[in-house]
Amino acid sequence: MRIINLFTKYFFALLLIQGFVAVVLDSISFEHAGMHSACRKARIIGEFAMVLGIVLYILRWIVGK
Repeated sequence: MRIINLFTKYFFALLLIQGFVAVVLDSISFEHAGMHSACRKARIIGEFAMVLGIVLYILRWIVGK
């Protein structure tokens, strides 16, 4: 389980920032450009990154005890 210890608060913050950028900034720019399919995909990928970060951070907290 050494791999799970790599998911520290810094990695958690990185995934949240990446997800936020994809959801907010990328999807808005794609929407204004008329790229509706890319807008939807950017939101899905951003939400997935944020959820993945939360799950891995909680899993690390549970396994670490």
